[in-house]
Amino acid sequence: MKILSWTAIIVLSISYWFQIYKIYKLKEVNDLSMTYHIMLAVGFGILTYTAYAEGSIIFLVKQVATTIPVLIIIGQILYYKDKPRTDRLN
Repeated sequence: MKILSWTAIIVLSISYWFQIYKIYKLKEVNDLSMTYHIMLAVGFGILTYTAYAEGSIIFLVKQVATTIPVLIIIGQILYYKDKPRTDRLN
């Protein structure tokens, strides 16, 4: 059962890192919702604190592994918003 839990953490985290990579390559964030990602980050942050308070290592790792990429996506949205895509200029 622990192997399945750790596998789920890895898969969930990798899915966010793929989103980060896609944003980085395309430099396109117009279809992403800032509100959604902020709510996701706040929710994950609260759950991170809960996992810490309860002493659940696996839940804490899961929350940190998903919170960090969501915060990076928020940063990418702020950075790339309203910037022209260079591949469309030619």
